[in-house]
Amino acid sequence: MKNICKNCNEPFKYTDIFKSFVKGSKLKCKKCSKEYKLLWYYKLLYAVLVSIPIFFLNKLIELLGFYILLVYIVWLLIIFLVCPLFFVYKEI
Repeated sequence: MKNICKNCNEPFKYTDIFKSFVKGSKLKCKKCSKEYKLLWYYKLLYAVLVSIPIFFLNKLIELLGFYILLVYIVWLLIIFLVCPLFFVYKEI
């Protein structure tokens, strides 16, 4: 498992990782108080995944029409909820 405290081997909960990502703050181990931060390239990956549909906007509008807004909202929701599962934090 990737998201385990290296100091005390306490696993981080999904909710803690998610809150840390949403707030843009550091992740703190509840057992030993060691702090971790999200690696920069995971932030970049998230930004790219959010913006991918924008690059194909003309084609998507031709295919989906007005429903493009609904599809994009679903896309954002999926990315927003799934990304924290793959994030890796490093010690500060």
